[in-house]
Amino acid sequence: MLALHLHYTAEDAATLIWAKSLIYSALEYLILPIYAIPDMLPGIGLSNDIAVMSATLATSRLM
Repeated sequence: MLALHLHYTAEDAATLIWAKSLIYSALEYLILPIYAIPDMLPGIGLSNDIAVMSATLATSRLM
């Protein structure tokens, strides 16, 4: 749900370019199969995804 909200925020014409690039980078991080902490690690794997999406959402709302 959070990823969908970020996608619609990025598609909005009023969203600034730096915010769009931040959002698309976070969404890319979410779908990449290989990144810093794999989802297979219990407890840590999914929490880093949530942290990246939450930080991106908080930053994009500051615009």
